[in-house]
Amino acid sequence: MTDARDAGEGLSADVCLTLLSNAHRRAALLSIYDRPADGGPIPVEEAVPCSTAEPVAVTLNHNHLPKLQEHGVIRWDREAETVAEGPAFGGIEPFVDLLDDDRARLPDDWRSGSER
Repeated sequence: MTDARDAGEGLSADVCLTLLSNAHRRAALLSIYDRPADGGPIPVEEAVPCSTAEPVAVTLNHNHLPKLQEHGVIRWDREAETVAEGPAFGGIEPFVDLLDDDRARLPDDWRSGSER
């Protein structure tokens, strides 16, 4: 059986950096990253705290969450309004890990949209 984290090996650095280039996508990815592996799906409003604002909800539902799901880094259940680690999450996780490890050296807004 293939480990879900191994499936992300096909993600290029450019794709990973593009996915991380938006604060709402970063918030979703960081919420998944911070969650224990067996923690289950996360409600979108918990993963992206400002997601209840209508303009943010529209862009999440029509742009950001589909883009993350398209690349396999998240599993998004539109009906249940939850996100979880996707089969390719392992491909982006090293980038998220590097950002998280060096958070003191990054601009304050790198985690905007996230409560951490």
